[in-house]
Amino acid sequence: AERIHDILAQVPPVQNDAQWTCRVWMIKALAALRAKRCDFSTIPEVTNGGQTEGDIKTFGDMAKDSVLKGQGPPSSCASDLSHIDMRV
Repeated sequence: AERIHDILAQVPPVQNDAQWTCRVWMIKALAALRAKRCDFSTIPEVTNGGQTEGDIKTFGDMAKDSVLKGQGPPSSCASDLSHIDMRV
């Protein structure tokens, strides 16, 4: 966990830029982890507007809707999100 923290701490948030969003930070953070290779080499490439980003956004929307409806976090929809084994 400390190694992940050290890598992610190097991905700063951008202030005063209307084009910068938390999704942009996530894309940069995943790229920073993937660039370290080893345990992180299986992290899929995520691009702004790409298929994987769309899958992540869809999953997040499903989870948000479930929570807002009082159903709590969805237990099974995570299996619908494409993933690769990313054990650390």
